[in-house]
Amino acid sequence: GAFKSLFDLTSHVDLRVTNRKVLESLIKSGSMECFGLKRSQMMVMIDRALETGSTLQKDRTRGQSNLFDLLSEEEGGLSEKPPEIEEWNETQLLAYEKETLGFYLSSHPLARFERLLRVYSKADSLTLSEFQDQAEVTVGGLIESIKEILTRKQTKMAFLSVQDLKGTIEVVVFPDLYEKVKGIITADNTVFIKGKVDAKEETRKILASDIISLEDVSRFYTQAVIVDLKTVGLETENLTKLKELLTVCKGKTPVHINFRTPD
Repeated sequence: GAFKSLFDLTSHVDLRVTNRKVLESLIKSGSMECFGLKRSQMMVMIDRALETGSTLQKDRTRGQSNLFDLLSEEEGGLSEKPPEIEEWNETQLLAYEKETLGFYLSSHPLARFERLLRVYSKADSLTLSEFQDQAEVTVGGLIESIKEILTRKQTKMAFLSVQDLKGTIEVVVFPDLYEKVKGIITADNTVFIKGKVDAKEETRKILASDIISLEDVSRFYTQAVIVDLKTVGLETENLTKLKELLTVCKGKTPVHINFRTPD
C-alpha cells in the first residue's frame, strides 16, 4: 500500500538506492506532499528518517522486531513531530521544482506578474514577429539562460534567453548596458526589458536598451493613474478620503479622475 510518512518510506525501501540525494529530489519536486508536511520540514527530517529506517531494516534482517516497528504497523506508518519552521517562499519552491523536474509544476514564477505584464508590455514571445525591424518594444519575463562573451575590446556582453508565459525570447545586452545591469541578470530572475527589435534573421531578437527588475516596473513605467468613479451613490465622504489620500501620497505621476454617469 501507500507509504504513510517519510519515516514509513525509509523503513521499507532499499536505502542503497533511495539515498539522501533521491529523498531530497522527491521533496523538492513536491512528490511527498501526500505526507501532509511542508517541504522545508521534510528536508530537515531527512537525516533522522534515514537513520531510523536503516536501524529498523537491520533489525528485520536479523529477525528482530522492536517497539517502533510494531507501532509502525499499528498506527499506519512511523512518524515524528516535524520542526516548527516556515515553508520555503514561492520563488524557492518553484526553483526547486525546476531544478529537479526540468519544469515548473505547481505554478510559474511569472504567474503573479500576469496582470502587470499585460498592462506594461508592448510585446511577448508570440507577437514579437509582428513588429518591424528597429521597432521599440517592452517585454517581461524570466531569465532562463545567460551566455556571456568578450568583445574584441575585451568588454563583456551577454545573450539572454528570456521566458514569458507564452514562450521564449532572445535578448542581446551590449557592454555598456551589461556593466550597468549585470547585478540583476541572473538565472531565474524576473526582469523587464526595453529595446529594439532585430528582424535581420528569421528569429527576431531584442537589442536591449534598458533592463530593470520586474517588481520595479510600475514605479518606473507608470505614465498616469486613472481613478474611475460612478456618480450614482457617490458620497462626499468618499471624495474627501480620496482627496486626503492624494494629498498625502504626492508624486510626479499625473492622476486623472473620471466621473461616470448612468448615461
